[in-house]
Amino acid sequence: MPGEVKKILDHLIESRSEGSDLIAWDVEAKLVMAGMDPQEFSLTSEDSASKVAKAKAIATLMDVDLEAPQDASNVQDISSAIDDFEGQVSDLTAGSRDIHVIHSEAQDLDDLLASLSSQADHAGFEASAVLFFASSKRDPQWVSAGMKEMFPQAEVFGCTTAGEQTRTGFHEDSVVAMMFGASAVPDLSVAVVEELSKGADVTGAIEQFQGNFGQPIMQMSRDEYVGLILIDGLSGSEERIMADIGNRTNVPFVGASAGDDMRFETTHVFANGAHYTDAAVLVLLRPAVGFEIVKTQSVTVSDSVLTATKVTEGGREVLEFNGQPATEAYAQALGCSVEDAEQRAVLHPLGLMVGDEPFLRSPMGFSGQSMRMACQISEGMRLRVCEASNTVEGTRSVIDDVLARGPVSGLVNFHCEYRTLELTHRGQMAGYEAVFADLPTIGFGTYGEQYIGHVNQTSTMLVFR
Repeated sequence: MPGEVKKILDHLIESRSEGSDLIAWDVEAKLVMAGMDPQEFSLTSEDSASKVAKAKAIATLMDVDLEAPQDASNVQDISSAIDDFEGQVSDLTAGSRDIHVIHSEAQDLDDLLASLSSQADHAGFEASAVLFFASSKRDPQWVSAGMKEMFPQAEVFGCTTAGEQTRTGFHEDSVVAMMFGASAVPDLSVAVVEELSKGADVTGAIEQFQGNFGQPIMQMSRDEYVGLILIDGLSGSEERIMADIGNRTNVPFVGASAGDDMRFETTHVFANGAHYTDAAVLVLLRPAVGFEIVKTQSVTVSDSVLTATKVTEGGREVLEFNGQPATEAYAQALGCSVEDAEQRAVLHPLGLMVGDEPFLRSPMGFSGQSMRMACQISEGMRLRVCEASNTVEGTRSVIDDVLARGPVSGLVNFHCEYRTLELTHRGQMAGYEAVFADLPTIGFGTYGEQYIGHVNQTSTMLVFR
C-alpha cells in the first residue's frame, strides 16, 4: 500500500511527542539512527514489505499503539525545529553554586586521595554525587574503591579515559572529578548494565529508576530529569543501548564511551566503589538547577552523498557505498586516490543527517575494499561527506551561546579523541583548551559520544546553571 511507512512514522512521532516540537525532533532523530529517515518517505511512495515491517517493529519497541486514533491537529511540523537544533535546555533557573571541581596528578594512591580530599574540603558542602574520570594507567580497583572511600555518603560514578580535562587544559595520568551538593542535585539513581556482550538491555536500570523516583519513566519530564551514560568503549554496544534507552523514555541521555589512552585493550566504568568492563553505567538525575545538553561538531557538510548498499552484520564495516567498493566510492567523493583517502579520513567523517544537523560517523581505517567505521551504519543509510573545519572557533561559538543563556556552575565535556587528533594535527590544541579556561569544567577524551544515539568526532556536553 503506497504511503504506509509514512503513515506509521507520522503516527509514531505524533504519539511520542504529544505536541512537543523538541520531542518530535528527538523522535525523528532516533528514527534516522535506526535507518528509517521519515523524510525519505511520502504518502505516494511505494514501500517494500521489509520497510513496512521494520517501521512496525520500531513502533512496537517504542510502545506505540498503531491502532490508536491519530489526532491530526496534533501532528507536528518539525522542519523549523530540525533546522534550528540547539540541544536540550531545561526550564529550571540558576541558583546553586554547590558544584566543585577537584583534580590531581599525584601518582601514589594515598597522595592522590589526600590531594583530592583537601580540595574537596574547600568546596564548603557535602557531596551528594561525584562524577569522576580517571586515566586508564591507574589501577581501576584502586581508583574506584578510593573515590568511594573518600565520598562514602555520595553516589560515585565515572570511567577511564584517553586524557582528562579541566579548565586548565587536558591532562594525562590524572583523576578529575566534579562534586555536586544536594542543593544542586538532590536526587539521582545509579544503575549498572552488565554483560553487554551477551545482549543485556536496560530493563533493570529502568525499573530501578522508576522505583527510585516513584513514577513511570515515560511520564518523567525532560525539563526536570536528565540522564548520563558511561559505557565500555570497546564493547561495540553503544548504538544498541542508546536505542533501547530512547525507545523507553523521552528523557535525554548524554555521555560517552570510556577510553584507555589509545591502547584499545580494556576500558572500565565505575559505580560506587566497583569497577566493570563489558558494562554501562546509567545515571538518572533530577537537578535542582537548570541544565543544558550541547552537541557540537565542527564540520562543513558537502552535497556529496554516499548510500550504504552493503554492510556487515552490526554495521561497523561498510563493504559498498553507491553499489561500489566502499573505499573507491569514498575516495571518489574526496576527489583523490584510495591511498590518499585513507590518510585524509580523520578530516572527512560522514554525516547522518537529521535536517541540517549531522550526526557523525568516523572512518577508522580501510580493510581491503571495505571501510571500518567507529559507529554503526545500516544498509540504506544516506550519508553526506563532511570536512573538518575550525574546531576552536566552532567550539568557542557554541560556548559563547551557552554563556549568553546564563551563568554556568559546571560543565562536563565528552570530547571525542578524534577531535584531539584533528586539533593536534592542526596545532590548535592550546586554542581549544583556552575556550574552557573560565569555566568550571571536567571532561575526558572519549572513544565515542552519546546523545540521542552514538556518534563520533563530536563533543557532547552537560551544562549546569
